[in-house]
Amino acid sequence: MFWTIGIASVVCIALILICNAVIVNNAKGKLFSEVDSVSPVEYGLLLGTSPQTRIGRKSNQFFNYRIDAATQLYKAKKIKRILISGSDNSLDGVNEVECMRDSLVAHGVNANDIVLDGKGYRTLDAVWRAVKTYNITDFVVISQKFHNERAIYLAEHLDLGPCNVTGFNANDATNNTAILTYIREYFARVKVFIDILTGKKPSAIYDEEIKEADCANNIVRKDTMGLIALYPQFSRIDLVCGTMPQPDSDVVLVAEAAYTGKLLNEFNHSNIAGNHVANGVFYDGYPCDRNTGAFIYYNDSWKFCYQNFSKEMKEAANNGGCAFGQEMIIYNGKFVEIARKDNEEHIFRALCNHDGKLCVIESDSKIRFGDFKNKLLSYGVDDALYLDMGRGWNHAWYRDNRNKIVVLHPKAHDYCTNWITFYK
Repeated sequence: MFWTIGIASVVCIALILICNAVIVNNAKGKLFSEVDSVSPVEYGLLLGTSPQTRIGRKSNQFFNYRIDAATQLYKAKKIKRILISGSDNSLDGVNEVECMRDSLVAHGVNANDIVLDGKGYRTLDAVWRAVKTYNITDFVVISQKFHNERAIYLAEHLDLGPCNVTGFNANDATNNTAILTYIREYFARVKVFIDILTGKKPSAIYDEEIKEADCANNIVRKDTMGLIALYPQFSRIDLVCGTMPQPDSDVVLVAEAAYTGKLLNEFNHSNIAGNHVANGVFYDGYPCDRNTGAFIYYNDSWKFCYQNFSKEMKEAANNGGCAFGQEMIIYNGKFVEIARKDNEEHIFRALCNHDGKLCVIESDSKIRFGDFKNKLLSYGVDDALYLDMGRGWNHAWYRDNRNKIVVLHPKAHDYCTNWITFYK
């Protein structure tokens, strides 16, 4: 009997050590302790904990150090937004995510840049929901080193699809109660492999928040690689001219399309760059040499054309569709010659074909046009047609899956003339 217990103990210890070694080795080169070493990304995923320890009700060093780490990254502009993932009703009745939000705001973080996920009950839930619920595929996990190691392994092995995850290490807790957390971590690492092998899903997978029946199927948003990619779920597309579509129930996404010529108080189709088709009607626009490509839509099908597209525009008109010309950036997976200079720096936007899906992609901040092109190609875009931007021209909006209107850049003037519009 003693031999049996001895052998079982050795096997358990070996299993713990192996699981620990695999998770540690997997995280090598992906963890950072210095702010300057972190590459800028859109989101930081701050893993939740309570402000007080459960034993003794003392100030929780894990909490304080994570807040410090998240604040450092935010103020250094390494992250623009913080997704706090934890329990909104933990074992001791504390709302972890609200406590963390309040502490971050007190440290100077803008409350508008904080997103709360109160369903991140476990680390598995936190990383799964960051990718699947919030469509964030490029982020830095913020917690203690041991926690980041486990989170990164889960993110890479839960069959979540392509994602780029690194970790920023908060200082380790050194008080007496922290030892219990460190001991527990060894068993949590064994549980990681059990969860992966059994296909464990988040505790909140059936919550009403993420039930498809409770959500509209309007759009999929992905924030990755410094890009905001919007995939509208549409039944038809049109080029609306003259007046920007209002947020009625049928519209999913609206963005400025072709260039506008003069700043006129009255609308005229001849003030739109290049010939175009709106609601099945062909219109003459002003000649524009920069229009090397076009977007064509009719009979529920869409395509991008490069250089010779006049015939396709007439087909769109004959079949009740829409079409407009613009600067082609990428065609059939390759860069094409474009007049826009690579060193121009703005927020850029493009209408794209990504893996056979039509989407609108823009940079999440000012960027060199050459870098924007490279990001589009690295993301896997097959075709990209420039969309008019600049102050006021960048005004756009979309309807999220809660049917709330999300505005992309404020309205600055009334000179815009045409918009690609996606309808449910």
